[in-house]
Amino acid sequence: MNRVCCVWAIFSLVYASIIPLLAGCTAFLPKRAAPPEGELPEQFSQGDADDVRSMPWWHDFGSEPLNELIHEAMQENLTLRQLWARLDQAGAVATQAASGLYPQLDYGGNAGYRRTSVHVDVVKPTIGSQLRDATASGIANGLNNVIQQRLNGSGGGSGSGSGVSTGTGLSSNKTKERVVTETRQFDLSLAATYEVDLWGRIFTQYRAAEFEVNATREDLEATAITLAAEVTDRWLRILEQQELRRILNEQLETNNTYLDLVELRFRNGLVSALDVYQQRQVVSEVRRQIPLVEASEQVLRQDLAVLLGRLPTTAVEVGAYDLAEVPPLPPTGIPAELLIHRPDIRAALSRLQAADYRVASARAERLPALRLTGGIGYNTGQIRHLFDDWFLSIAAGLAGPLFDGFRREAEVERTRAVVEERLAEYRLVVLTAIQEVEASLVEENRQREYMTALSEQRHNAQDALREASERYRRGLTDYLPVLSALERTQALTRMVVNSRRELLTIRLNLYRALGGTWTQELQAPIRLSEQDVAEKDSAL
Repeated sequence: MNRVCCVWAIFSLVYASIIPLLAGCTAFLPKRAAPPEGELPEQFSQGDADDVRSMPWWHDFGSEPLNELIHEAMQENLTLRQLWARLDQAGAVATQAASGLYPQLDYGGNAGYRRTSVHVDVVKPTIGSQLRDATASGIANGLNNVIQQRLNGSGGGSGSGSGVSTGTGLSSNKTKERVVTETRQFDLSLAATYEVDLWGRIFTQYRAAEFEVNATREDLEATAITLAAEVTDRWLRILEQQELRRILNEQLETNNTYLDLVELRFRNGLVSALDVYQQRQVVSEVRRQIPLVEASEQVLRQDLAVLLGRLPTTAVEVGAYDLAEVPPLPPTGIPAELLIHRPDIRAALSRLQAADYRVASARAERLPALRLTGGIGYNTGQIRHLFDDWFLSIAAGLAGPLFDGFRREAEVERTRAVVEERLAEYRLVVLTAIQEVEASLVEENRQREYMTALSEQRHNAQDALREASERYRRGLTDYLPVLSALERTQALTRMVVNSRRELLTIRLNLYRALGGTWTQELQAPIRLSEQDVAEKDSAL
């Protein structure tokens, strides 16, 4: 194990010595000379230039049921949950991109056993072959003695040798025998690889992924602002339908009263049947609108339930609110503050910055890459000797493109075109944000003027209705002026309710156009998969 520590120390030393070189290899890091948003107006044409408030704007309505509805939507809305999941995905992609900045370590181990069994031909000797081997051995020994005596200078001597031959002519026998062999092998290895990011290719890829994470978070916050506005809009429309239903019921009762009066005068012979028929038509017209208003209210409640992540048939408590009460106009600040308070602008800027870094990465891709590799391993046939025999390897390789059919060059051009697209998109989002604020301010002013004129018209219609009714009771005129004034007054009354709700909707558009920093405090809800597990555990 000391050898492993030694190898890792050597590799760490090489890695640490290369890190200072990376600081100088930043030639491809993006640099933007001018603000990407271009020239902005100093202030809005209307509104207060004070700083935009960061607190949630729906608190201005002072409705606790509305606060509870929006809080529930921020936790349970399924569209928002999708964006939380996408944010987790973007974070994982950024982590993957950052992994290239660090050495990669891999380990491996193998243990093997092999047993083989084969049959081989074996020659077994016979008696005759054994006698011939013995005779040959005796003759050889006798000759060796004679030679040895002469070399010793004895001058004489005698020697004898004898050989025995059976003369049987017997041959050897061949048989097959099984041979079994066993092999054991144990391997252990540790390998390290690292790409020296000389030109910032890996770093710029990681930074691009980081900006994509930021853009995804800003998308989530923009959706949260839109969601709060949609919940409030559904809440206001439900209250509008409730008010219209109440007014229609009152108008139906009033029209029935007028019908009783006309029928009474008809029975007394004071008016013709035409007056009765006309008033009955007015009663039917009002009665016809009541089911439509009730259906609209029910559908709006279903929409609100879905926004809250509930089943459409779930009951939703909306409370009460006077549509005539309009919260004070919020400070609009200056256009430059939209760059901070609008999440969609921040998302577009993050995507522009990500595109800048992808250009740098594409340029660095055209240059050589330096890769370091190292490893240590052990190999033995017996596990108790595993760390006795080992090997060590350290290498460096430099490789780069020579010719790729202009593929990398085309990639650089593509990424630069993406930057142009993102820059145009960013400026469009900025201009759209300014236009939305200006449009909301203009619409609110004009809506207030419209409501003033509408209120005056309704007041005049009520005066005309009183005068026509009085003249009709006195027999000075027929029923047609009364009928006309009645229909006009009731229609204007319903229009007043609609105009009040429309003014509040325009205010919602202004809140949404101004954005806000309250979305930065949003926390991820408990995951649906974790909720399912918790519910199953509680059921057990």
